[in-house]
Amino acid sequence: MAPTIALLAIDAEPNNCPLGDPLELKLVFKTDEAIAGARWDIKYMVDFASKRQIVELGSSEKVDYEVGEHPFEIKIDAIDFTGVNKSLLKNVGLLLACLVAPDGQEIVQISMVTQVTKKKGEEGLTRTIMSPLE
Repeated sequence: MAPTIALLAIDAEPNNCPLGDPLELKLVFKTDEAIAGARWDIKYMVDFASKRQIVELGSSEKVDYEVGEHPFEIKIDAIDFTGVNKSLLKNVGLLLACLVAPDGQEIVQISMVTQVTKKKGEEGLTRTIMSPLE
């Protein structure tokens, strides 16, 4: 049976900024079982009806987590949407933080709804990442 993971805090910065800007994701979670050799995979999912696309943003090194609370932080230099249909981007997407076991099984997925809009008078798209804790 997989460990139970509880999300205690999360912060994604910058926010209300251009869609492709760098991203710093910080979270604090608690596990009720030790986890050996796990990694975090960070992804952005563009989802429009049947045209779902996943953009891989980065992964952490493998880490061992003991029972208890743990911080996690990752910095993404930029989000590259090359190959993603631009009309699909101006919609709601999901920023995903997935804790993955050494065998590739997903232990937990933390989903952050991301509203993408075009602000009047500005070029490009703006992202607003919403906390799943609010």
